[in-house]
Amino acid sequence: MPSFRLVPLPSLLDDPDWRASTRQGIVRIVASDEEQARAKVSEVLATAAKPGKPGERVPTSPWEQPRLVGVIRLEDGEPFLEDEIFLAPEA
Repeated sequence: MPSFRLVPLPSLLDDPDWRASTRQGIVRIVASDEEQARAKVSEVLATAAKPGKPGERVPTSPWEQPRLVGVIRLEDGEPFLEDEIFLAPEA
């Protein structure tokens, strides 16, 4: 199965949806496609989030939002970036 690197867009790390994640850094994961990669990372890094102010919507996972997180399909042997974490696939 291929590996994917999910990269949060630095200029949008202050978006309220980041309150729905336990991490804002780069993540690598093995998945069948980009959609599965986003879903797996979202599931593992999800945290319950409440609106920041009365009347605001409840934050949703940033990992499934292309406007907040880019995805790169990696070649075999691609080196890890500084501060990149690997989420191991389920056995």
